[in-house]
Amino acid sequence: MVKRGASKEEEPQHESSSNIQILPQDIMMDILSRLPIYSLLQCTLVSKAWRDTIRCNNSIFATMQHNRTMESENTTPSLMFFLDDLEKEDDCTNLYLIQRGEVREHRKLIVMDAQFTCFNRFFRIMGACNGLVCFSAYAIGGPAFVSNPITRECLMLPSEESLYKYACISGFGFALAKKEYKVVRMVSKWPMERIQDDDSWKAEIFTIGTNAWRQLKNVPASNAALLFRDFSDVLVNGSLHWFGRHPSRSLLIFSLDMDREEFGVVPAPKFRSVCIIQLMAWKGSLTLVCKSRDRTLQIWVMKKYKVKRSWTKQFNVRWASWFHNRSNYWPFDDGSFEADLKVIEHPRLRGHSLKEENFRVIAHVPSLISLKTIMGKEERMGVFPRLSVDEKIYNRNKKFWE
Repeated sequence: MVKRGASKEEEPQHESSSNIQILPQDIMMDILSRLPIYSLLQCTLVSKAWRDTIRCNNSIFATMQHNRTMESENTTPSLMFFLDDLEKEDDCTNLYLIQRGEVREHRKLIVMDAQFTCFNRFFRIMGACNGLVCFSAYAIGGPAFVSNPITRECLMLPSEESLYKYACISGFGFALAKKEYKVVRMVSKWPMERIQDDDSWKAEIFTIGTNAWRQLKNVPASNAALLFRDFSDVLVNGSLHWFGRHPSRSLLIFSLDMDREEFGVVPAPKFRSVCIIQLMAWKGSLTLVCKSRDRTLQIWVMKKYKVKRSWTKQFNVRWASWFHNRSNYWPFDDGSFEADLKVIEHPRLRGHSLKEENFRVIAHVPSLISLKTIMGKEERMGVFPRLSVDEKIYNRNKKFWE
């Protein structure tokens, strides 16, 4: 039997809960959109109104929340990577996030415990944009997917039978003016090592929400094999960027405007004693990572886009002995590189292969942006069999995805 005094003590909590329910929708969205993504997942337990706002493919809310996250000075991208579990006999692959805290040395290893049997160990991360991630088979010609690990949606890109049967995903980005997500690939009639002329290969683009790949025109003359090998696609100033090589053998940076779908060329600086060069985006600027033979990473930043004289050597950092030459990385100038490496050397990861060539780390800011909303169709969507962004959060929010 409940005492009368106890019910009075509980009245303030009930009244507070009722006040939450009567908040206008626009005010509630404004408040919730200021929270980080993992806090939002916990907020689905507060009330049905909050749960519906966060969960129900609300494109306005998802975009508002992601834009505010990106505009915040406190937002630091997480590091995302695949790792094969060498202790298991199956072909499952786990997806990991290294989440940075406001304190420079603070790191949290998040295991997105999905048994990615649909991807297996032969898949790699090709790019990420607005919380969506593009995965592709490591082997040329294999399937490719676009997914949102937070919403568990997964879209398999169409593959077409043609003479150009050797396909390689080369980039993933967002066309800001048209509000479209696009995937770029290189296709060839022959295996990469047998490409001899420009007529044997071409570039294609796919817009999410459509049904077919389209051929891109006016592709710059380049060593096609280099384009097929280069996975350092970077989205800066509304354009994707790759390394290429002019017939004169000079190194170039190719760009592709995602709205106009037009190719261009960005001048590259000259380097000395460089083992390998890769592209990345750093604080909104096009950036080169130069891996020297002395195990030093030189970071060059293009201060003014497409102005060659604006290339500036920003800083140097040392990389670990196991750090593979073909790995892609996302360094920062705040001394965070060493802290990131310590997390990757976490005991949880000791049973994994860190030296594989397909081990790639990318920057990722999770979002609630829904592929179903972008597609406008549900019948073509897939769903991950099981996924937890964080074990504690998932256990308390297991009904969120049901």
